[in-house]
Amino acid sequence: MLQVVQPALVGLIDGTVSTVASIFASAYLSGSHTALFVGLATALGARISMGLSEALSDDGSLTGRGTGNVRGVITGTATFLGGTFHSLPFLISDVDQALVVAYAVVAVELVASALIRKRFLGVSLAQSLGGRSWRAWDSRWVRPRRRVAFTRWTPPAHARPKRSG
Repeated sequence: MLQVVQPALVGLIDGTVSTVASIFASAYLSGSHTALFVGLATALGARISMGLSEALSDDGSLTGRGTGNVRGVITGTATFLGGTFHSLPFLISDVDQALVVAYAVVAVELVASALIRKRFLGVSLAQSLGGRSWRAWDSRWVRPRRRVAFTRWTPPAHARPKRSG
């Protein structure tokens, strides 16, 4: 669990989240094939970054999480995959079609991450997909807001100008 599933899940989530903005921005600004290359380059950079940071974070002797090198390879590979999946739709030349497919791929990636969290970590789908924001729609969880009275601010006595005569 801590040696394979957790590093892979961290990588998938990071790959999805850290690359999506640059991919979609480049698609809107420069077109489909540019977004593909930006996505692949970003995924590769994220792989190196996440893989090295996980490999160098600890040797696993204190935490029981396995060796750093194995966790680094797992995290880096999962990060690359998470960033690559939603880059591939930009093989489609028509940027509008590619964006629609890419949106669907991102949604599938996020649901897949939620299902992995549910299966291995016991986290509910609602909490994985929205956390506390799902609860805000449920009236049982919405608390009434406290009214706050605002008064006019006055500076402290030592900062007030002295009045002359």
